[in-house]
Amino acid sequence: MYVSKTDAIEQVIVPAIEANGAEVASRDEYDLDVIFDATFEYSPELGGYVSIADHDEFWAAVQAAAK
Repeated sequence: MYVSKTDAIEQVIVPAIEANGAEVASRDEYDLDVIFDATFEYSPELGGYVSIADHDEFWAAVQAAAK
């Protein structure tokens, strides 16, 4: 669970993109907000954002958000 959208982007999305593959991808090559919206949702019960995407769904969202 992540308290804010920024936390989820900085702790999950950016590191995954930057660590993917032999060529290091830049965070500037993707619309991080689009990836976040497709892969996280707010949980009122937990009071934060939780991932709603599995591995394949996450990478499909990353591909779809390429600039």
